Amino acid sequence: MNIGFRVDSSTSMGSGHVMRCLVLAQQLRSLGAKIFFISRKLPGNLINKQRKKFKNIIILPKPKKYKKKKSNSDNYHQNLGVQLEQDIRETKKTIVKNKIDILVVDNYGLDEVWEKSIKNYVKILVIIDDLPKKRHYCDILVNSNYLPNIKKFYKNKIYLNTKYLLGTKYLLLNNQLRKLKNKANKSTIQNILVFYGNNDLTYQTEKIIKLLIDINNNEIIEILNFS
Repeated sequence: MNIGFRVDSSTSMGSGHVMRCLVLAQQLRSLGAKIFFISRKLPGNLINKQRKKFKNIIILPKPKKYKKKKSNSDNYHQNLGVQLEQDIRETKKTIVKNKIDILVVDNYGLDEVWEKSIKNYVKILVIIDDLPKKRHYCDILVNSNYLPNIKKFYKNKIYLNTKYLLGTKYLLLNNQLRKLKNKANKSTIQNILVFYGNNDLTYQTEKIIKLLIDINNNEIIEILNFS
């Protein structure tokens, strides 16, 4: 089984999409799947990190011009760096060339139009999503966020035959974090990690640090900032 991941990372979109796809890809590889990553060369990308984990990294061409998405904008297409039609052509070519059976997509910039153009080229199209307000056309939709009655947000927005994998039990955590989660003791908090996915265009890290300082709790020994 050849499984592809269409996922990008950059200074604008952050690193979270790639990181959770790496978790899923490693699990699928352990089950015998051959893994391909399809990623565009954008500023601040994690392609070198992907290469350390997997050898089949297909790099889509670097955009001639790249505009960062404004921090207050919901126009995620800007993060692609290219027109949607170009991304569709390049992705189709990669799917056919590498005989990809299942495609996992984790990219806010790729919408229902893109999905309808790609779906017939793979046996199964999987979308990892965080934005239930968007429309999708896929076989499997994964949203692991904690949101009460999450399915209602997708009503009339999803392809009729889509299978839903919703809620925190589908959260993509690596083994290291799972072990830490099991050991966590909320009564003895000493270290706080503030992390905004390699991307903090609106300076949320600074706001959190100021808030923690205002709390003035002696139990908080150290604030680690990896943004």
